[in-house]
Amino acid sequence: MRQNTIPTMPDEMMKIKSAEALASVKGIEIVIQCTKATRSERLGVSGESRKLSIKLEYIGPVNKPEEGAGRADDPYTYRYLGSPVPEEVDLRNTFGLVSAENAVWTTHWSNMFLRDDRIYSTGLKIIYTVPKELTGRHAVLKISADDFLLMEKELTEAGTFEEILNVRPAEQALAAYLENAHRQQKAILKEWIRVCGKYGLRYYLICGSALGVIRNRDFIPWDDDTDVAMPREDYDRLKEIAEKEWSAGSAYHLLYPDQLGKDVFLDYMTRLVWMEETAPNTLFDRVKEKVDTTYTGHPMLDIYILENGADSLLLHRLQTSLIQGIYVLAMGHRSTFDRESYQYTALSSKVKAAEVLMRIGKHIPVRFLLAWYEHVCRWFRKPGKFCFQSNGYIGCIPWRFEQTWFGEGKKGCLQDLEVYLPADPDRYLHRQYGDYKRPAHGRTRKPVHRSVQ
Repeated sequence: MRQNTIPTMPDEMMKIKSAEALASVKGIEIVIQCTKATRSERLGVSGESRKLSIKLEYIGPVNKPEEGAGRADDPYTYRYLGSPVPEEVDLRNTFGLVSAENAVWTTHWSNMFLRDDRIYSTGLKIIYTVPKELTGRHAVLKISADDFLLMEKELTEAGTFEEILNVRPAEQALAAYLENAHRQQKAILKEWIRVCGKYGLRYYLICGSALGVIRNRDFIPWDDDTDVAMPREDYDRLKEIAEKEWSAGSAYHLLYPDQLGKDVFLDYMTRLVWMEETAPNTLFDRVKEKVDTTYTGHPMLDIYILENGADSLLLHRLQTSLIQGIYVLAMGHRSTFDRESYQYTALSSKVKAAEVLMRIGKHIPVRFLLAWYEHVCRWFRKPGKFCFQSNGYIGCIPWRFEQTWFGEGKKGCLQDLEVYLPADPDRYLHRQYGDYKRPAHGRTRKPVHRSVQ
């Protein structure tokens, strides 16, 4: 039997009602881009071999906060940054910012998360120094807030400059997008709950969707998708049920990996698509030159499959490695391969090998590769101690979960919807995220499917 509702733990994340509230909870992602950079030795900066762009003297609220730059409650956001580097600041929690001789320098692409309510109310103040080595080279400086361009300027003159930028349009655009995304995701989830309830299908909210329910009975403020998992047995039943519940012409469509076009491969994921509404979506960018656009550009729900795994660790590694290998072969049927997206993951050392497999895989029909994948996934028909998610992100496929962590599930609430979580959400989330009660890393505090024009 399904179990009772779990208690929710207190969390600072509130129900977002305004752009200002969103910025207060999430922080504002600031990206500084410069089309040119130069060697540190040319700038007279010792001990740093990377190419540097501008020197960041100060970035933050118009009036420098007296409380200090760092935040004790959140190591991934700052009230302000600048030179000299504040003692309590660890630039490793930013990207592309370099500390050289106790000064902060940007590179070609640098980002940080600033969280101070005064930035929204009074503006973002930035003081920066342009070295003479960048002038005369048509170097262009761009500053963005949450993917919204605030400033673009050619660096024609050396010296120190000050700008005060209005971030409100950026945060208002993001808040409006997320409000609509949450409305759409709730509608799809409601339909999913209806069908699963009608036919007694087991499912569990997972990943960020589970975190949102645990923390505040809602979506994570910056999340724009919904993830559910179901055992293979229930998934196979769902495919039969979908032909009746979501038949041709229905408002919903169950989208399988082989329905994206002839010899097109995005991933192993099955998705429930809401055909009546549109949504900006970067999901299909990797196959955009090949994909059938019938199902793209609509809001979707991701369906993960929980496969019965081997009790033997050796057999588990063999099975999941083969699934990963088939995945890489199938990636040869994408339009592009984004090396940078794998640069800072556990797969970074395997990128060259992956490119070789992709060149081979592009000559193997997708239908054959997907049939091979399905065969390997079903190696273990009877449930054992462990299970794994066979169709998620390629780097996570080898992760093992205990079957008892999912079981019959446990009830939770997402707004006014009754949903199911893993039976032991704490152990599941610890396996998925480690210490999931810590603040989220800055790089994850953004919608993953937002398309910015």
